[in-house]
Amino acid sequence: MKYQRHLFTLLLAVSCVAGRPANAISYQPLTSIQQAAEQHLRSLIPDSTKSVILQAETLDSRLHLAQCSTPLQAFLPSGANLGSRATVGVRCNDGNTWSVYVPVNIESEVEVLNLNKSLARNATISPLDVEVSTRHVPGLITHYLKDISELQNKRTRRDLPAGALLTPDMLQSQVLVRRGQQVTILAEVSGIEVRNQGVALVDGSENARVQVRNSASSKVIEGVVDATGIVRVRL
Repeated sequence: MKYQRHLFTLLLAVSCVAGRPANAISYQPLTSIQQAAEQHLRSLIPDSTKSVILQAETLDSRLHLAQCSTPLQAFLPSGANLGSRATVGVRCNDGNTWSVYVPVNIESEVEVLNLNKSLARNATISPLDVEVSTRHVPGLITHYLKDISELQNKRTRRDLPAGALLTPDMLQSQVLVRRGQQVTILAEVSGIEVRNQGVALVDGSENARVQVRNSASSKVIEGVVDATGIVRVRL
């Protein structure tokens, strides 16, 4: 086994420097290859994306690549995407042509909302239940909630433990209007608002379209539930 390891190292070194005189052999610093991979990814990230952390994985120290006399060229392989991890190709195009692939980990430093206590399924969530913290999260595009206003009229879809970083799929809109409930109908006609009482015919959360029956005229009309539970109708 030990002999095989020595043979592998020897073959790797010979293949990387073939064609160069023995007294002229020099090797490309592996750190320069890692830096080229990180810099290439950085150049692909939009300026609007803040606080991105890129960390190339350490290359095998047994990798002996001939010193490149021209600037290293980095590229993304066909079909690659920028998730929480990307593989970047780095190549040398001078007389000692070689290429290697460098895994790079991608994280974003963002402000997120995390629970300061556990909540049961279907619990109404309020600003007192969360705190804002700065975290390192995988990838470039984060879907974590970061604004307290995003909690308005929301409840939990499932049991959530204390410390959980909140994402949209953890929450659902709270039902503000229930079938059979007395509601206020706010109709806008030529810029004038008219209020009437009615009965909701279906359940509805914020921004949901619901049908209501006007208590005075018995006419069924459709409106949109606002954050206060009022059904707004445009005539």
